Amino acid sequence: IPPRVYADYTRYRPFLRRDFQYRCAYCLIHEYYFGGEAGGAIDHFRPRNGAFARPDLESVYENLYWTCSECNQNKSDTWSSSHEYYNGFRFLDPC
Repeated sequence: IPPRVYADYTRYRPFLRRDFQYRCAYCLIHEYYFGGEAGGAIDHFRPRNGAFARPDLESVYENLYWTCSECNQNKSDTWSSSHEYYNGFRFLDPC
């Protein structure tokens, strides 16, 4: 966990890279293979936008994952509705 709390979640970037061992949280590809730091992205596990948005978690470190751009785009703001969740359709938290 980083030494301080930031209001701007992008300031966590170096800490996320280190904590995820420079790998995408979802596909586990090392960032070397997706273009290094420039090819990576910070994903909000619980989305900050969309129908099931949790903007209160936007800068909460435990909700931020280091990902490759492809996984980040594929997941996007997707989240299970309460009906889907009840029926067993949910995101597996890699952390």
